[in-house]
Amino acid sequence: MNIFLSHAIADKTIIENIEKTLKPYGLNFFIAEHTRSVDSSITEKIEAMIQKSNIGLVLLTEKGYNSHFVQQEIGYLKSQRKPFIQVIQMGFENQIKGFNYGKDYIQLDPNNTDAALEEIKKDLLKFRKKIITQNKIKQDQIIAIQKAEAQRKKQNENTALGILAGLLVLAIASENK
Repeated sequence: MNIFLSHAIADKTIIENIEKTLKPYGLNFFIAEHTRSVDSSITEKIEAMIQKSNIGLVLLTEKGYNSHFVQQEIGYLKSQRKPFIQVIQMGFENQIKGFNYGKDYIQLDPNNTDAALEEIKKDLLKFRKKIITQNKIKQDQIIAIQKAEAQRKKQNENTALGILAGLLVLAIASENK
């Protein structure tokens, strides 16, 4: 599962801790400064990462809350209809405004990130399970459509063979008269 990590670059330690802790669970993080691109601006790179992601993880720490990029990434996640989990540093809960106001969040204690990491892991793994279930349902639907199409094709072939056999019988019968 691909996760876009919206954050302030100054939160490097938290970012590394999240990635190190959650990567073994098959969670792939898109982190803008970890991806080099020679043909895209930072904005284009971030947009592409968000488009390829299944979900966003927004870190609203003291630094992240004041980051113009983080605020705009929230707007872009919303415009792309991407779900996102927000992690809010203690003390900043009442400062949330705009498109993420009223949205549930995970509280982050900067002095003890373990509890927040456990909640992030739980939410992301739950979301991954939901995606896997949805993909399984889609695959089952595709298989059912393919089977129905194959059955209809076989019925059409049988009908055509029946018509040909009937025409052949009529032709033989009219020759015998």
